[in-house]
This record gives sequence, structure tokens and C-alpha cells, in this order.
Amino acid sequence: MSDSTPARQDTVGDTPATDENVQIDIPVATKQSSRTWQVAWIVPALALIFVVYLAVQFFSSRGPELLIVFDNAYGIHENDRVTHKGTQIGTVESSVFNPDTGHIEVKIRLKPENKDFARSGAQAWIVRPELSLTRVSGLDTIVGASYVEMSRGDGESITVLEGLSEKPLLTADQEEGLRITLRRSRKGSADRGSPLLYKGLHAGVVLKQTLRNDGGGVDVQAIVYPEFAHLVCEQSVFWDSGGIDMQVGLRGLGVQAESLESVLTGSISFATPPAMEAGKAVRSGHAFSVHADPDDEWLQWNPRIPRTLPIDTSSLRTVPITKVRSGRFLGGGTQRGQATTVAQGYLMLDSLASGDELKSHLLGDDAFPGESERTSVGEGVVIVHAAKAGPVAELAIAEAPADVYVALDGESPLLYITAEDLSEAARGVWSVEGQLMIPEVWHGTPVYNNQGKIIGIFNRISETSANIHLITQLP
Repeated sequence: MSDSTPARQDTVGDTPATDENVQIDIPVATKQSSRTWQVAWIVPALALIFVVYLAVQFFSSRGPELLIVFDNAYGIHENDRVTHKGTQIGTVESSVFNPDTGHIEVKIRLKPENKDFARSGAQAWIVRPELSLTRVSGLDTIVGASYVEMSRGDGESITVLEGLSEKPLLTADQEEGLRITLRRSRKGSADRGSPLLYKGLHAGVVLKQTLRNDGGGVDVQAIVYPEFAHLVCEQSVFWDSGGIDMQVGLRGLGVQAESLESVLTGSISFATPPAMEAGKAVRSGHAFSVHADPDDEWLQWNPRIPRTLPIDTSSLRTVPITKVRSGRFLGGGTQRGQATTVAQGYLMLDSLASGDELKSHLLGDDAFPGESERTSVGEGVVIVHAAKAGPVAELAIAEAPADVYVALDGESPLLYITAEDLSEAARGVWSVEGQLMIPEVWHGTPVYNNQGKIIGIFNRISETSANIHLITQLP
């Protein structure tokens, strides 16, 4: 055998494989476009945004949560209503007994638009069937479930509220009324919730009765509603009006009562004399005695005290005047009246400011001579000039009889006289009709029109008659 065996040759196709022409496939990294990655993240991002949106919508639509603490839940359960004036404002979420406090904790969820009910000053109570001599309420819960009733607050936001055991006697507006104390020798028939009556109208309510500190009687705490508060003055009188008044006569048996409510619950009535005798308006805390029966005169009183005043008399200053008469033939004596401070001095009746019999005029603690300079501004009306008179009032000229107000000072009730009670008696003088009891202190007081300007002076002729001397020219 020959040793010259030919060497094996690797071929690729028709080309011999050599070290120079051998090719090796090596993987090469390729760069992908960034747009591919952006598209991949869009869907998760949108999903996340949508989830956040749903969460915000959910929590914003829930409204505030409020925990109300009651002594008794009266069967309140989850999903019961929370209402205000018959409209649902929320829902009860839970009602749980707290063994540590012994109270029932009712958690409610208010609607978002009713967040004012989760503020300080809000009130909450449970409406349930009630039937008694003093009240009938909650009859709608006989068939349906009990529910929580609320009144809104106006203070800071709160998360916990102490619930009431029963419906409050007063609304928020009535809370602003006049609070008074009625004193009596012993407990009467009027108790919490009993009405205060004025001419048969429900003018207030009794809040409670308590034994006086010294044990000598009973104090009745009551409130007069704001729309009647102006009728309570220093000389107002109160009496028991509950029960039935029975009288037997020739015509048979007569029965009289204020109302069925007053018969069942008891009531207290009040009356106020005419404005000129009523005294000053009282403030909260004033005390009155309670009489057993009214005088016939009280039932006829007509105070003529307006509820709303178109004028402001808080800055009015009237000064008492004493006119001292002297003379051998006229004899001594005094005449009293009022002067009103105006820009030029004192506005007053000429009869109080002049006369041969005049000895002196006394304006408060200051005396001025009878011959002081003066200016006539109307029929029997003058201004006595003074350098410093005090607060001033604006004057005006009245063309024809109209509603007017007579003011004694800035605190006493105004006497309201309608146009129908006025007539022209003479040039510059209006006559006042109607029955009046006029104390001397009202002589010379200013008369206002509806615009709050003084148009004349009230002239007391006698205890039952008067006229108004008008301002006919301005100083």
C-alpha cells in the first residue's frame, strides 16, 4: 500500500473548506424602538388612574360619619332613616351598646350635601310613638320603624354628638326668645311643655318648675317666643289659665276654658297694659308673679306696641322738665313734661318753655332761665337753644295724618297710633282718637313718622285725651 493516501478535503458546495473561508454564525443584539415600551405601560397606567378615580368618587359620595350617643336607642337598627323635616339626610350604619359608658352609640352616615348636620349646635333625637295628655307624636312609626330626626348646627365640624332623650321643645329660632321666671307659692298645673298664652295665642312655653332656693315657693322657667317678646314689659301680668271656669246662674251652667290643650296640660296667660302704662321692655331673667285669676280690666287691655319698628330710637334722648309756677294770683304748682335733644338745643312744647308765671325750667340737673333764646318751628312747638344738648334727632314736616310712633325714651315701648286714629283738629294740630290712659310723664314726648324723623310733639290734655302739635317749619 502506498503511504501517499490523499488527504480528506472538506468542501462547502463546490468550494473547498479552508481556514480562510470558514464562516461562524454569531448572535447579534438588535435595538428595539422605545415606542414599544411606551405602549406596554399605557394600559396599566390607565387602569390605575381609573381605580383612583373610582376610589375618589366612592369616598366623596359617602358624606361625613357621625357618632350619636343616646341613653336609649328605642329599637334603632342598621339602615334606619336619618331625617330632617321629613326629608332623608342620612342612614344609620350601626347601633351598639357600650358597656363602659352604659350608652347606646349610633353611627350614622350623612349625605355629602348635608354636612351641616355634623357641626356643633346640631341636635338629634329618636322619633317613636308617643301618646300622652301633653303630646301626640311619632304616629308614623307605629307601622314603620323608628328613625333619627336631626336639626342642623352652625359651628365647627364634629364627629361625636350627644343625642336628646326627646324632641326639643324649642326650634332654633324660638331659642332666641325672652326667658323669664314666673313665681308662685306652690306648683301649679302648668308643667314642662305647657303653653304661655297671649289673647289665646300660643306665645311661649313652660320649660320647667323648680323649688325656690329658700323653699318659699316655686319658680317656673318659661320662654316667650321672639314674635311676642316685645309685648312683655315691666307692668305685664300673668295668671293661671288652665282648667275650666264654671259658673251657675239664672240662665243655667256656664263653662269657660281657654282651649282643650290648656284644660289637659295647664297654661299660663299674660296681658300688657297700654304702652304708656306698660313700663320699659324687660330683658331675659326678669321675674313676674303668677296670679290665680285675671282682673276683668286685664282682659280688655290693648297695648298698641308694634312688633316691628321702622325706626331706631336707641339714640333718642329725652330730658325731664319741671315747670315751676309762682304768682300771687295763679298760685304755685308744677307741670312736668319732656324735651328732646336736637341739633340746635331742646325741642319742646312752647307751654313748657315760656309764660309769665315761669319761675324756672329744670332739664335734668341743669337749669336754664325762662328767657332763653328760642325758635318757633310749629304750632306751639319751639326749640330752646343750648350750646350742648347731646344726641340729636332729625326733624321733618308731615303733610297729612299717617301712622306715627310716640317715644318716651330709647328703652320704653313705643306707642303706635294709626292714621285712622288721627284727625286734623286745627292748623298744625292732629287730634288723637281712641281710648288712652296717659301718664303725665308722656307730656311733650316726640312723635316719629315711618322714616324715623320727628314730625311733632305729643301734647297730653288730660288722662284720656291728647293731640299732636306738628312741626310746620324746619329750623
